[in-house]
Amino acid sequence: TNSNIVWVATNKGLYKSTDAGATWEKTFQNTVGDFRLKPGDPNTIYLVTQSSFHVSRDGGASWTQITQTFPPGAGRLVIGVSPANPSVVYVLVAGTINNNSPFLGLFRSDDSGATFRQTRNTTDIFERNQAWYNLCIAVSPTNVDEVYTGAINIWKSIDGGDSFVRLNNNDSDVSQAYTHVDIHTLKFFNNKLYTGTDGGFYETDDGGLSFTDYNNGLAVTQFYRMSIAKNNASKISGGSQDNSGFIYNDQEWNIYTSGDGMDYEINPVNSNEVYGFVQFGSVLFISTNSGQNLGGVSAPRDSNGNPISGEWITPLAISRDGEVYAGFDAVYKLSGNTWEKVSPTIGTDALDDLEIDPLNPQVM
Repeated sequence: TNSNIVWVATNKGLYKSTDAGATWEKTFQNTVGDFRLKPGDPNTIYLVTQSSFHVSRDGGASWTQITQTFPPGAGRLVIGVSPANPSVVYVLVAGTINNNSPFLGLFRSDDSGATFRQTRNTTDIFERNQAWYNLCIAVSPTNVDEVYTGAINIWKSIDGGDSFVRLNNNDSDVSQAYTHVDIHTLKFFNNKLYTGTDGGFYETDDGGLSFTDYNNGLAVTQFYRMSIAKNNASKISGGSQDNSGFIYNDQEWNIYTSGDGMDYEINPVNSNEVYGFVQFGSVLFISTNSGQNLGGVSAPRDSNGNPISGEWITPLAISRDGEVYAGFDAVYKLSGNTWEKVSPTIGTDALDDLEIDPLNPQVM
């Protein structure tokens, strides 16, 4: 009702501006995980921290914590509201934020956040324990019982959250309902549902039966590491966040691997030979023909036969004479299809970086 009033949530609190951003007042003191204005009543604000729900009914001047007891271990909450019934508030609850954030339930209030009840759904709509990273909810503006949630994939309920069906599948990229995995936002505009994911931007106007892909021409991929072939600047390899590894060759970018592409290196002795890690160094992808064919080597193993985990971006380096090295708990050298440990264990953490002198491969 007043576009000069702007709200911003931060990890320092909730801020309000009444003069289009010229000045700001902090209205809530703690970290804000999510917030929504009540449809039709901009003086009522719903807010969640890591594990609690708060409501202001006077434009942020005062706040009341609702004594709703969410499940023990709640670590991230997100809120959904709808103009179809402004009195309804949904809170989607994930577990503790530490790479282990399971689905703990969907809660619904029918009295503007005064009380909540847990819906009957027990299906794991998160699928993996990474809701600390990607989690969202949206409610249809025309049907308050039509609820969409996003974590790995998008799920839909038509009975107020008591049951859900999965609209798409991260293991399939051929269905009409395909979107990229890791759903970070779901928003309705003009009765169309839009989603922002680790792989771009999609829209549905048929309730999720099909999604339109708006990513063609968007040069927005996040590259972790890149390598340029020695004496051949027209050949490039790089690993991208959740969008595979790529090789640029003959003036075209081609997908080389899948999943998260990490540190990628082109052999300086033979530019057709390309190496690239996935996350934590669990697999080293290898191509001897610029990505046309692909092989792989698993991570090195400890004395008990268990794979050794590197950093999220496990460092990879190739010497001027073509020897391939990687940093896990120590420096390893690739010998055929196995890793040979060539240094003592270095500290208690995995290596962050590994560089080799371009003139003297003995110096690392």
